[in-house]
Amino acid sequence: MPRSKTSTAARLSSATRSEITSSRSSSPTASSTRSGPAASCCGRCSSRTRTSRACLCSPRSSASRSWTPSGSTTSSRPATPTISTPATSVRSTSPPAATSSTGPSTVSSGGMSSGTTATPSTAAASSPRHAPLGESPMSSTSFLRTAAMAMGLFLALAAPASKAQAADDEAFDLESRTGKKIKLRQMEQVDLQSEFQRLAEQKRLESIERLKGLLLRGVEDDTKAEMMLRLADLYFEQGRYLYLKEMQVFDRQFEACFNSETCDPEALVADNSGSREWQEKSIKLYQGILSSYPRYARADQATFYLGSALKDLGREAEAVEAFKQLVKLYPDSSFLPDAYVLIGEYYFEIEANAYGALKAYLKATTFTDSPKYDYAMYKLGWCYYNVGDYEKAIETMKIVVSNSMSQEQSTSTLQLQDEALRDLVRFFADADAMNEAIEYFTKLGRSDLIRSTLKKLAATFFEQGKFERAVEMYRRLILDAPTAKDNPEYQVEIISAYKKMGQREKVLEEINRLRTDYGPDSSWAQANASDPQAVASAQESIEGELRRIAVQYHDTGNQYEKSRRHDDAMKVFELAKNAYQTYLELFPNNEHAYEVHYAHGELLYKLRDFAGAFTEYMTVVDMDPNGKRSKFCAESAVFAAEEQVKLEGGADASGRVTTTKITKDVEPQTLTDWEQRFVDACLKYARLYPEEKKVKDMIYKSAYLLYNKYRFDQAAEQFQAVIAMDPRSREAEYGAQLILDALAVKESWQALKSTAKAFYDQPGLGSKAFKKDSYNIYQNASFKLIEVTFEEDQDYGKAADGFVSFYEEFPESDVAAQALNNAAAYYSQAGRVSDSVEVRHILVEDPKFGEKTKYYYTQVGELGFNYEQIADYDRAAFYYEKLWDLFGKEKGKPENADKLDQMSSSAGDAIYSAAVFRKGLGEWERSIEDYNQFVAAYPDDERVPDIRIRIGRIYEENERWQDAANVYQEYFTRPPSGAPLELSYFARLHYGQAMEKLGKISKRDAVYNETIKLYNKYIDGGGEKGAHTEFVAEMMFTQAQPQLDRYLSLEIKGKGRGASRKAEDKALVDSLGKKAKALVDAEAAFTEIVKLGAGEWGLAALVALGKAYENMATTLRTGDAPYYLTDDQLEIYVMQLEDRAYVQEEKAVNAFQLALEKSYELTLYNENTAYATRRLGELRPDDYPGLSEQLLEPRWTASKSAKQFDFETSL
Repeated sequence: MPRSKTSTAARLSSATRSEITSSRSSSPTASSTRSGPAASCCGRCSSRTRTSRACLCSPRSSASRSWTPSGSTTSSRPATPTISTPATSVRSTSPPAATSSTGPSTVSSGGMSSGTTATPSTAAASSPRHAPLGESPMSSTSFLRTAAMAMGLFLALAAPASKAQAADDEAFDLESRTGKKIKLRQMEQVDLQSEFQRLAEQKRLESIERLKGLLLRGVEDDTKAEMMLRLADLYFEQGRYLYLKEMQVFDRQFEACFNSETCDPEALVADNSGSREWQEKSIKLYQGILSSYPRYARADQATFYLGSALKDLGREAEAVEAFKQLVKLYPDSSFLPDAYVLIGEYYFEIEANAYGALKAYLKATTFTDSPKYDYAMYKLGWCYYNVGDYEKAIETMKIVVSNSMSQEQSTSTLQLQDEALRDLVRFFADADAMNEAIEYFTKLGRSDLIRSTLKKLAATFFEQGKFERAVEMYRRLILDAPTAKDNPEYQVEIISAYKKMGQREKVLEEINRLRTDYGPDSSWAQANASDPQAVASAQESIEGELRRIAVQYHDTGNQYEKSRRHDDAMKVFELAKNAYQTYLELFPNNEHAYEVHYAHGELLYKLRDFAGAFTEYMTVVDMDPNGKRSKFCAESAVFAAEEQVKLEGGADASGRVTTTKITKDVEPQTLTDWEQRFVDACLKYARLYPEEKKVKDMIYKSAYLLYNKYRFDQAAEQFQAVIAMDPRSREAEYGAQLILDALAVKESWQALKSTAKAFYDQPGLGSKAFKKDSYNIYQNASFKLIEVTFEEDQDYGKAADGFVSFYEEFPESDVAAQALNNAAAYYSQAGRVSDSVEVRHILVEDPKFGEKTKYYYTQVGELGFNYEQIADYDRAAFYYEKLWDLFGKEKGKPENADKLDQMSSSAGDAIYSAAVFRKGLGEWERSIEDYNQFVAAYPDDERVPDIRIRIGRIYEENERWQDAANVYQEYFTRPPSGAPLELSYFARLHYGQAMEKLGKISKRDAVYNETIKLYNKYIDGGGEKGAHTEFVAEMMFTQAQPQLDRYLSLEIKGKGRGASRKAEDKALVDSLGKKAKALVDAEAAFTEIVKLGAGEWGLAALVALGKAYENMATTLRTGDAPYYLTDDQLEIYVMQLEDRAYVQEEKAVNAFQLALEKSYELTLYNENTAYATRRLGELRPDDYPGLSEQLLEPRWTASKSAKQFDFETSL
């Protein structure tokens, strides 16, 4: 790839081409053959160093303007004015009429084309070569030869005839360098010049040989000196011609090297040995003339040409000695003005000796008629300036201007005038004579020049550090012509001035002015709409300055920050921020906008304006996702959004695993604006740069924030993506944990189960601890899923099967026992008791479980219950008794202290039930043993009174009458605490019955009588009737029954035939009387029972009375009649008895009716009810038709009272 055209080689080559179009003396001098363009004096020499010998400020070549005084015969290479930098001096071989290698061509002397400096050879075309200025001492023949040769040389060597041609020549050169097609006209021109050069060389060589031949033949001294001078000139011209060819060769070499990757143009050196040889010959001839013919009439001219030739070869010291010799030996020579000028140039340019140069230029200005006068004055002004005498410098330059205005306005005169005016700008500025400058330029009547001068003044003030005055000048420039095209440039300079002064606020103020006054919608832009290039240029200026200011302030802030000048840094950062913002408002789509957005984002982040930084970072990414900053900005946008979320107190996105308690009812929270931006930024990074290692970090951050906002579904999806990217990463494990946590929080048990299993099975995911946790979660989720499913469908059997399957899959699980416990319970509730029993046996008998689990105690009891359910009372009693035994061991353990009451209750129920089952199994002794254990353990239990009665009943059932009597006697003599009153009476009743069984009727009756008295006393004392009344009635009935039995056994019996009538009557009366009296006694006894208001036994008493009454009627009807009665008497006797019997029968009917009413009242049907029913059907068939004994439904078998105290059925 071709190198940059700004390389040193390119500059050297450009300088060489400029020298080719320069003066005659462009000889191949090693020291200056390819010297580059000089920089501005302003840029290299400050006012503090301008008097130094090492550096003199000289006429500006930086502006690419140089000149040659009219009629000059000075031969020199293009001048390279010395740049006023300490210890720096660039030599020049001519007065300041130098052509910069990159600037416009030198203005020629009279009659010559622009771009050609007056040289001895070109001057010779119009005047004798060796004559002083204005003289022609040569013979006509010599003159003609010389003129012909000169014309040939002129035609061969002349530069382009116009500026246009010069420009074309330059264009040709540049285009050939860039490989563009060369124009045909250029080729033709080159070929034409080459032919002229070839013919000129041919003539020149012929002339040289001819002169050499003449000299060898011998001629007179003056003629020989004249011929030697002419030959020296031809040598010089031949050297110059060869020099041009050598440089053409060098140009081609340089061009090839420049476009080669492997060649270094800096190392190339032109071979000028051929041309130098010819020029050295000319110098020897000049020296020979002066040494051999010192009185030669044109020795001064030979001396001058010798100095010029030496100067062209870079032998400056020798050259200046020749010029000094000239002014010393030839005080009347016409070459004196030129010699003094060149001496001044030597001191000015080579020695950097302003004082020495000043003396020489003063001498030169004494020749007021010399064409060099104005130039000498010009250089004199510069000398005054360099020695610090600004006043004289200004006055001298004013003279130059004045002289130029009074003379004919030739091109060179105008150029000198222009240079002097422009240099006056500097002088006025350094002299601090602004008012004088404005007044002077105003008087000149050159408004265009005044504005230009003001611009130069402003620039000069700027260069000299007088920034406030520079601002003043630029302001005036702007105010004088508000719509001038170059005003944006001046506003930029104002900004730069304030920058230099460190007034940063003013800088931003002026930047805003630049934007408002010269922006695309400004009045300035409208005024210059016809010149879009000017408007575009203004925008470029605004853009460039804004960008530079922003970047500079940004950098300055960073430097302040590094040096711990925090406050200063913050101030400058704010200024940089404003500059960036202004820039981006104006140039959002500029080619530099991408970098500016990036820099602005970085600055805003540093300033903790995370919202603004985020916007800028994302803008960079959107502008060019593949740009060099975009990936960094995409990541930085994530950080900025995260910081903004923190500032707003949003959800944590750091990725740290927390232990915050969350319930299943939590609702997904709406993301704040910045939380959403954070999530979007993370996902955008992942989408744009999927191959980046940080992608998983970004997705994890996003997912974690979503998790903290309870957006579990979205979080889980992103966590899964992290896991898929790198399951072995820490983020993958954390993400998996949070997925499981989220599913657990939402109680999505099926998903939790399957996900945990998948994580457990996935290779590489998570640590050993994580795998263990995942497996446990899988277990627990499986367990929980069974529970939740049951809650939904209430299918006990299905739930139980699920728990059994869980146990089979996870036999070593910590909740295996719980699973079996639940399964057993649900099987039981589902009616699958056998399955429940099977599971409970595992819990109770498997060595893994048994007493090791907390369920052992309960399961033993539940086994008993299950066996009870399936009527396996033997095993039920076994496990109930086992539970009772366990309770004895467990109740003393500290861990059971808080549940001791419950355990005690269940244990008591168990031993109680065991006692019941043992009784039912016929194992009455074990039953009594169990009952006694219950009573001993729970003496205050409400069941104890009943249990003690039960024990008595068991003894009765097994005819253990004495044991029963002992139990009953113990009960009513020392009744249990809280024993009901009726049970004491029950105990008394059954004690009596036991005594009766033992034949101890007296003890029975003693207890019964005592009880009856207690009852009557109780009732008389206001006590209420109840079940105990029934028991007392039974006692009374038992005692009354013998009376009834005796009564029923009595008959009316006479003595019968054979006895006396008296004896018969007595027997009949006695038996009737005894029967009647027994009836009265029985009636009284049973009537007392009825009066008690007892239920069953009151009914029985009524039936007993009916029996007694009916028996009396029957006895009266069936008893013996006196044997001695006649039939009539007997009939009457029977009728009388019938009347008596009827009354008794009515009483019987009434008793039976009351009995039935009582039975209806009590809803009681028993043998007494049946008996009364039968009798009424017989006794009063009309009143009770169809009455017969019927077996009623079981519900009629007992009264409420009886049921309430039927202790046997309550078992």
